[in-house]
Amino acid sequence: MYLGMGLAGWARQGRALAGDAADDMMTFDDAVVWVKRAVALLIAWGLVTWGFSWFHLSWVLYGAVTGLAAGLLAGCVVLITIPQKLQLAAVGAITGMGVDWVTSLGQKGGPKTAINTLATAIANAIAGIMNAAETTSLPVPPRVAVAYGLWCFVFGLGLVMLLGSMQKRAK
Repeated sequence: MYLGMGLAGWARQGRALAGDAADDMMTFDDAVVWVKRAVALLIAWGLVTWGFSWFHLSWVLYGAVTGLAAGLLAGCVVLITIPQKLQLAAVGAITGMGVDWVTSLGQKGGPKTAINTLATAIANAIAGIMNAAETTSLPVPPRVAVAYGLWCFVFGLGLVMLLGSMQKRAK
């Protein structure tokens, strides 16, 4: 009770200090609502993980589902927080990279584009995850499950950005 009142008071002081930016600041009550939503999301995902373990489903499928869900969630955050013109610029750049990749397939050393950079970044992330699991004595996840998860994350994020950038803003 006292903690909530104290934090609400600090939020009021912060909004007063911010002046014009007061409309952009989240209230304490809004923050509590988002924390409750995050807890519900984590509990739901814990149940999904338990279900995969209980029914002995493939962990590769779990990696793909996890990556896709995280990518869709991150895509929604991007749609909400980033202006549409900047999203369109990003989609245009990614589309241009895809066209560049297709046209450079015939090169002797293979295509040297941002797609290769993304693949290298994912490979490095997989190696980092495996190393972190070994270092902390956690069970090492299957490499293919981590790879599927990361690629599905990128796919989900890109799909939401692509489809979201094509929509007109509601006024």
